[in-house]
Amino acid sequence: MYCRFCGAQIRANAAFCAQCGAPAQQTNPAPTQQPAAPYQPQPYTQPQPVYTQPPAPVQRTKVKGATASLILSIASLVTCVIPIISLVLSNVGLVLGIISCVKAKRMKVKSVKAIIAIIIASIIIVLSAVAFLSGFTDGAFEPYISDDIMYL
Repeated sequence: MYCRFCGAQIRANAAFCAQCGAPAQQTNPAPTQQPAAPYQPQPYTQPQPVYTQPPAPVQRTKVKGATASLILSIASLVTCVIPIISLVLSNVGLVLGIISCVKAKRMKVKSVKAIIAIIIASIIIVLSAVAFLSGFTDGAFEPYISDDIMYL
């Protein structure tokens, strides 16, 4: 081995050059690295789209009688100036509304029409009862009494 500064020959195990005193370069064998594999580009593959099932549309189940009960209850509301007709219509609407609610409960659905019909019919029944009891009918059902004769 030779000195890198003066070029003199150095013994293999010497730490310094005998001629110039420069530190001898220790030649440690360089760690052997495996040569890197040459770069090989991978072919591009487009990611496959993930298809999901859209949510199933909500099926609305119709409860029979709910619409009829709502119509009867609204009709009883319109005819509230004639208490007897209003009372009959609201009672029928109330019964149909209750039947529709029972059917809806069995089908495990909610019938908003039937609930509204029950509310309207209940209000009309109460108002009709109050009208009958308070004499709103203006004596239409009271017997007409004259001096000697009683007319019905």
